[in-house]
Amino acid sequence: MTSFDEGKKSGMVFLSDLKDDKLICWNRVSLEEEEFYANFLNFQKDFESVFTKIELDTKNITDKEKLRQNIVFMIYVRYNYVISHLEIINKLLKLMVCKKSKLEYKKQTTLPQLISMICDNLGHSENWSERTKETFHPKFKNAIAHHVFLITEDGITIYPDDIKKKETYDIFALQELDAHVKGLLSGFVEFANSEKAEHNI
Repeated sequence: MTSFDEGKKSGMVFLSDLKDDKLICWNRVSLEEEEFYANFLNFQKDFESVFTKIELDTKNITDKEKLRQNIVFMIYVRYNYVISHLEIINKLLKLMVCKKSKLEYKKQTTLPQLISMICDNLGHSENWSERTKETFHPKFKNAIAHHVFLITEDGITIYPDDIKKKETYDIFALQELDAHVKGLLSGFVEFANSEKAEHNI
């Protein structure tokens, strides 16, 4: 199973669990029909097309310094692309979760915070909660949000001064992370659309 497929399955299973616990209000959700989300989904296609060309062109660069610069640029763009997907997922989740639930989230509530609130509210096993939290990459998201990272041609290193938390994502690891969060978003969209069709929303 690819990282994209794993992400998509995880997203759909997560939302299914929320639905079973009556935390989802599908009548308040509009995804691709809303201009903002439709625009982002179209942006995905444009980004992938352009970025694929940049990656192909980079393979033909022979100058070491120019190659280093291109790799650093691709790492910077790729990690921002990952973060943009996590932000969209956070925004969608706030639309989906019922206001009448016990979750007292705010506009500024981050995705890791929201996922923690949901896990605490559902009262599932500790293993389920930890696995669910990790699905949405809180360590990576928090490191970027708090500017605790370094970028080099070797990749992006989060928490570089913390031996226990330090982790480096090279360009290939970032591609896998990118595929996973795109899968998560795809799972959110597909699940929502299936619910809308089922209930004629």
